[in-house]
Amino acid sequence: MSCNHHHCNPVCPTETVFDPPIRVVRDFFHPQRVQVVQIVEVVNRHHCVPVFEKVVQVVEREEDCTHHGHHHGHHDGRGHANIAGDKSSANPKSKGRRAAKRK
Repeated sequence: MSCNHHHCNPVCPTETVFDPPIRVVRDFFHPQRVQVVQIVEVVNRHHCVPVFEKVVQVVEREEDCTHHGHHHGHHDGRGHANIAGDKSSANPKSKGRRAAKRK
């Protein structure tokens, strides 16, 4: 009978020998949030669009109908014209002529 215990054979005691370690790798995966920034550029473009507005100008004339040879309603070009309710300054020369005629 053979005995593998060291008390059975005191001359050849048991030895322990270590082999180099075997590496076992276990991979674990965990979610990691990664923010991706998408830039959106908003361009506000402004455009001029013509919108027509009607402006009424009232012209008032004074006519002298007492001269000979003139009929009622006939204008010989010498009457004075006054503009009422003028909203625009589209014809700045007319203001100067009107001021000169009043003097």
